[in-house]
This record gives sequence, C-alpha cells and structure tokens, in this order.
Amino acid sequence: MANEALALAEKASAPRPKNDESGPTTLTQRILKDDPINLGRAYLLVGTIEVASGVIASSVSHLNIALKIFEEYDYQREISIVSNILEMFILEKLSMILLKQFLIRPLR
Repeated sequence: MANEALALAEKASAPRPKNDESGPTTLTQRILKDDPINLGRAYLLVGTIEVASGVIASSVSHLNIALKIFEEYDYQREISIVSNILEMFILEKLSMILLKQFLIRPLR
C-alpha cells in the first residue's frame, strides 16, 4: 500500500527541469538523495487510510514512522498533523474504554 501511495505521489509531481547541476529529477531520486518529506507524507497517507479503514495496529506503526521522519528533520507542520491524528486515535480509544466501564457498571 505504501508503494502505491508513493507511485501516486511520483505521478503527481512533475520532474524538475534539468539545470547545470545533475541533481535528482524524480521524486524517488529526491527521497533517496535525503529529501525525506515526501517519504514521511507517504507514511502519513498510508497511516491515515488505515485509521479510516480500521486497520489499527499497522496504522499506528506507519504514523509513528512518519512522526520520526518529521521530527528528525524538524518539519513542524507535519509533526502537528501526525500528532493530532495520533491524539485523536488515543482519545477515541480512551472514550471507548470509559464507555465500556460505564455500561458494565449497572450490570454488576
């Protein structure tokens, strides 16, 4: 799934025009040349899709990988996005636990 997201991102981004420098021209080359923002965004996209579809274990894993990439390169905007998604997931999980406790209490 991450490969599919990466392929879609690569199709969407146009190759850079060739300059005098022989720098990376495709998205994959830029990622491999130490431009990790798009790789982190691919993990973020996959994690978000998995959260929406209910695949919780791997979604948290993908979101944590994205968060590590963004924190390593100090991308504040992306850090806040991933943190908000993880916080939303944690709050939802806690509310379900509290709701179960509240509903089970009258049955005792």
